[in-house]
Amino acid sequence: MLSTRGTGRQTMRIARWSAQLLQFDYTVEYKAGRENYVADALSRLPLGDEEWSDVVDEEEYVLNQVRVDSPVTVKELQDATNNDEVLVQVRKYIEEGWSGNHKSFPPEIKPYLILRDELSIVDDIVMRGNRIVIPMSLQAKFVDFAHSAHQGIVRTKQRLRETYWFPHIDKIVEETIKRCVTCQENDKSHRTHSAPMQSVEFPNSPWEKISIDITGPFENAPHDQRYAIVVVDYHSKWPEVAFCSNVTSRSVIQVLKTLFTREGIPTHLVSDNGPQFVSHEFEEFLEEYGITHVRSSLYYPRANGEVERFNRVLKSSIQNAMIEGKRSFKETTLDLLLAYRSTPHQVTGLSPSELLHGRKMRTKLDVKGRMPVKTQRKKNEVKQRVKKTKTKKV
Repeated sequence: MLSTRGTGRQTMRIARWSAQLLQFDYTVEYKAGRENYVADALSRLPLGDEEWSDVVDEEEYVLNQVRVDSPVTVKELQDATNNDEVLVQVRKYIEEGWSGNHKSFPPEIKPYLILRDELSIVDDIVMRGNRIVIPMSLQAKFVDFAHSAHQGIVRTKQRLRETYWFPHIDKIVEETIKRCVTCQENDKSHRTHSAPMQSVEFPNSPWEKISIDITGPFENAPHDQRYAIVVVDYHSKWPEVAFCSNVTSRSVIQVLKTLFTREGIPTHLVSDNGPQFVSHEFEEFLEEYGITHVRSSLYYPRANGEVERFNRVLKSSIQNAMIEGKRSFKETTLDLLLAYRSTPHQVTGLSPSELLHGRKMRTKLDVKGRMPVKTQRKKNEVKQRVKKTKTKKV
């Protein structure tokens, strides 16, 4: 009877019984069923009024229990309930029944319709279980009272919901505390916001500015494929992926040298602050090749978003390959690179192969015997499209 069975509230009948028992100091003793004889009718007769004069009415006792911290009097609560159009309708439904099509109920009544089995009327006040339903005119006053100690959103909700209820109680509490000047000054309702993003200037030429990053380790991959060194061209969005067993500065330099023999030497290289990219050996390599090193902000991977975005695509493809269990990591990556390089990029409107090599790549989707045509789009058109797209995203 004293337990809520995990619901946090009791039905009105059980709440009245519990309130009645709380007036007494008693102990519970177990009595076997064979000794628990059925009481006779005379022992069940109620005592006279004179013998119960010091016992408070059970309904009144419940109200007294929930009014301990109330910021209003019972009379004010009763008057506000009688003047509340919604609660007047709710009281009518409680007394006469919730008959009819549920879809026909007004929107303001539906929150009460869902809880109709928990609602009751005590002393002209609408109750939900053992909690008082607050009229709309007093809701702000009760929320302010519950938040008088500026305890924050969670504790204010807990304090208020323990004794009172009204529709959208959580939302109203949150909005009230967000507007609280004291809480704002003490950072009670603080929310972290990301710094405004600034679009990176679009390079004039392919392979002028590249971005590099390391992803992994891939636990289920072969030893020589545990890590992937990823390079992306800022202009064409052309990706390069090289698998390796370790990610030292020497292995990164070897991958970059291979790329440079094929595509040429860029003027700028963007990386994070990983130990491979800040070592003396790596800095000497960049200085030898005349490359300007640009590092992203600490603990802010989005500053190197060009390669981080492709990393997400790569990891997703590898994860799918692991689920299928049919293809190796390298085969999956090669299929991804072929598709990615030949697909028009959302930002530029052209495929990476068109912007880097000036031609479309022939894939399995092309008609047999028909070679892809050379790209005719001018650089200015691409630059305008990139600017428009990035401005829209920002």
